[in-house]
Amino acid sequence: RVLGERRLRTLRDLAAHTGPVKREQDAWREAARALEGNVLDVPFALLYRTSDAGERPELVATAGWATDTAAAGSLSGALQTNPLWPFASVAATQGPQFVPDVRALFAELPSGPSPEALHSALILPISRSGAERLHGFLVAGLSARRAPDDDYRGFLGLVADHIATAVSNARAYEEEKKRAEALAELDRTKTAFFNNVSHELRTPLSLIL
Repeated sequence: RVLGERRLRTLRDLAAHTGPVKREQDAWREAARALEGNVLDVPFALLYRTSDAGERPELVATAGWATDTAAAGSLSGALQTNPLWPFASVAATQGPQFVPDVRALFAELPSGPSPEALHSALILPISRSGAERLHGFLVAGLSARRAPDDDYRGFLGLVADHIATAVSNARAYEEEKKRAEALAELDRTKTAFFNNVSHELRTPLSLIL
């Protein structure tokens, strides 16, 4: 019951934080901020964004990691320049992948809320159903005191779905805004054109009259 209530609260916080946002960058940042409220289930989270050009995933937001100075230095030095996570296999399978020993990738990990050292993580694709490309990836640190059972993985899957919905909505809003601006610019150009044509027609007509 305690686990269920805590995880449900996290999903509610995700919806509350990301629901009103209109920019994609804000969606990633607010999702990370919501995950910071549940360090027991998500000791750390790394959010990566994939571009339409198919470039290397870009780290755009973190939760729990940047609070530790040494780990933050390891993060900026290793993850941003040379991601060590198996993103390619996650993208190929469109499913989560368990990383049993994260400590082998980094010299130091965030301390986490419990005395036990963190050691594993779950990588989940962030995508809407039917989408051609992934929005990104969620790297979620797993509690050292909980087994990565189906309930745990299901909760993190719902977290990834919430983030995917927020990012999709933000991207759709930005694209619609760009279309509206393009139409407004086209309308201004058309108005200026007809004004010029009208002026050019009036001048010779006035001379003829």
